[in-house]
Amino acid sequence: MTADRDTETQARSEERAVTRVWILTLVIAVGSAVLIAGSPLLGTSLRAAPWWTVVLVALGYSLSERLVFHVEYRNDALTFSISEVPTAFALIFLGPLPALAARLVGSLAVIVPRNRPAPHKLCFNSGLFAVELALAYFVVGAMVGANPGSDIAVVVAVALATGLTTLVSLVGVSAAITCFRGRFFPTLFEELRTASTTAPIATLAAAMAVIPVLLDPRLAPLGLAPIWLMWLVTMQHGRLTQRHRDLESVHDLSRTVNRSLHLDEILADALPSITDALRADRASVVLIDPEGNVAAQHHVGGGVDADGSPSDPIRIEVAIADAGGQLGTLAVEGRSVAATVFDEADRKRAERYADQLAPTIRNAWLYEAIEHSALHDGLTGALNRRGFDAAVEFRLHSVVDQPGEYAALILDLDRFKEINDTFGHHIGDRVLIEFAERVRSVIEPDDLFGRFGGDEFALFVHRSDPDAVRRLADRIISDSHDALTIDEYQVVVAASVGIAFARPGGEDAAQLIRRSDIAMYAAKRTHVGFETYRADMDRRTPERLALLADLRRALDGEAITVHYQPKIDIASETVVGAEALVRWEHPTAGNISPADFVRVAEESGLIRQLTDQVLCHAVRSVSEWVAQGFELDVSINLSALDLVDEELVERIESRLDEFDISNEYLTLEITESSLLVDTPRTLATVERLVESGVRLSLDDFGTGYSSLSYLRRLPAQELKVDRSFVSSLMLDQQDEVIVRSTIDLGHHLGMAVVAEGVENEPTLARLAELGCDLGQGYGISRPLPNTRFERWLRTTPYAVRRSDSHRDRIVALR
Repeated sequence: MTADRDTETQARSEERAVTRVWILTLVIAVGSAVLIAGSPLLGTSLRAAPWWTVVLVALGYSLSERLVFHVEYRNDALTFSISEVPTAFALIFLGPLPALAARLVGSLAVIVPRNRPAPHKLCFNSGLFAVELALAYFVVGAMVGANPGSDIAVVVAVALATGLTTLVSLVGVSAAITCFRGRFFPTLFEELRTASTTAPIATLAAAMAVIPVLLDPRLAPLGLAPIWLMWLVTMQHGRLTQRHRDLESVHDLSRTVNRSLHLDEILADALPSITDALRADRASVVLIDPEGNVAAQHHVGGGVDADGSPSDPIRIEVAIADAGGQLGTLAVEGRSVAATVFDEADRKRAERYADQLAPTIRNAWLYEAIEHSALHDGLTGALNRRGFDAAVEFRLHSVVDQPGEYAALILDLDRFKEINDTFGHHIGDRVLIEFAERVRSVIEPDDLFGRFGGDEFALFVHRSDPDAVRRLADRIISDSHDALTIDEYQVVVAASVGIAFARPGGEDAAQLIRRSDIAMYAAKRTHVGFETYRADMDRRTPERLALLADLRRALDGEAITVHYQPKIDIASETVVGAEALVRWEHPTAGNISPADFVRVAEESGLIRQLTDQVLCHAVRSVSEWVAQGFELDVSINLSALDLVDEELVERIESRLDEFDISNEYLTLEITESSLLVDTPRTLATVERLVESGVRLSLDDFGTGYSSLSYLRRLPAQELKVDRSFVSSLMLDQQDEVIVRSTIDLGHHLGMAVVAEGVENEPTLARLAELGCDLGQGYGISRPLPNTRFERWLRTTPYAVRRSDSHRDRIVALR
């Protein structure tokens, strides 16, 4: 659309320029008529001559136009035709009107069939011929009158008149060029500099040609010798000047095109240089692909008619080619009002420019291919992560006050690994390609589409409102449920999508994509199709990074503490043990919830160090209790990552040996969900723990996904009913049914049952009625530091198990 507007503007500009040329032509014609009417030589001539002299003068003009030669200088050329010679003869032997007729007929007889000029050019040149002759007759008449007595006076008058006509011609040409390009005085100055060599030669040639004729008409051939000699000198000078200018232009073009590796920039700089060097009005480069189709077009000055005839005298079209084949074509067309047609020398120069362009265009294509490969995915053609990040970054910083919503979407295929494992990677690649095409079919042309590798894709879109973005995500997910036909296979690949909206005020692309990635993983975990980013999903905030650093320092400085919550035997109301609960008092933030910092420890690899410190505290406390006569067990919680640690058993036994504590004093609590992590290694670790003699407790029973499946295989001695069921035991009949059933199940499997979340005496009493073995909760005691816990043991109304009953109690619970 922009190109169309540029072409239309260029066309209007040319129309205005042509109109100005017509006005200039009219002024010149009027001036010619006035000068001829006022000439003293109107109706007569300086010397009498036969009628056929007008034919000879006309032939002289035709010959001068046929032998026209361009003297090259800088970016322009002066037409040097020695038309001053027939003009000199006309001034002496013809009157103004016959001379004008000879000039127009002789010159136009050559110019029209050869150049086929436009009407405005033809009329302008005719007017210019007329004003040159009219002025020359006016000057000669004013200087010598109708009957001069001296041949010397005639020669001087003719020489001055022809020189003056050259000056008038330069002014007229400059004015015509100004109609198209502007800048009259700089153009005139350049024309004068160019004519400073050719004008004296032409004037001298005219004077030398007429001198022998004035002496004796039979001596006319003598005037041809110096003319021919000056012609040869001028030709040689022109050739040398042109050769020097060609070398300069090629070097200039080489420097111009080598400044950049981007094709648009190369041609934007090269085409103006080529049009200036060839003095063309328009130029175009059309590039073709290996199949011969048009790959790109670049133009200057409005472009060149693609259907123009190669034989057009004001058109040149040459191939741009190298050893690898043809890359395209270079075409130039049109010349300024005073310029002539393109000749064979111009075509050769155009070919040299095309040869200069060819390797640069080839290098630019190679650079574009490398750059495209660096920024795009080779399989699907979508942007890769680097290219997508850069494009999103540019969009985020280039949009200003645009209505609507900008959003990043991360798309991930569910269970794609199964497709690769089942059908092979070649089918997997086909699936990725087909999925990418499906996504492209539902997005808008301005949307950014990328693939980050594997089965992860990304979008950056602009929509009218958030619901439109969500509808797009829903459409992608819905389409992904339709089977893809790959060879003879029907393949279904469901997608999970994460959405993150760009925040007002701007942000960097990395943050936006990171948030959409977090939302995608949330969608994948919850199996809801798509999720929109929320702050509570984000576990990788700067605050969490700071928390990680503080946790590392706390562990290194052993600033982690352990509190103990008593567990009682419900039937005898005897304290038989305690659960070790980790606590962290942050120096500035106060108490940090274990749910927060334990997760950070798991994600950062600090969980092993944290477990070791809790284990050390717990075993040391047990040794102190035993020393005081309390035979109490201690329970500690294990992370899912602890169970895949092959050195866990050795670490526990080493700590027990350090404090000389029997394995039977230690209970390890594991959640059923932790058994789903790397199950073979987890079960192997559990079996080794049982062999070592420590007791196992299944924590948070009933809140996982595979309770009964794992329960029958798990060699646990204790089953803990989750607090969510126990706390509402007295209020919700369904919870009571769940608690009763869990107690019965645990007893039938030979396990003691522990109720968590005992908040009051009625709940404790009801648990006793249901046959629950052990209980813990705020109704019994809050978690306490070890010193306060020991004080509580001495003051509690509950009995505390002593060494003489410890062995019997262990046997009874089993």
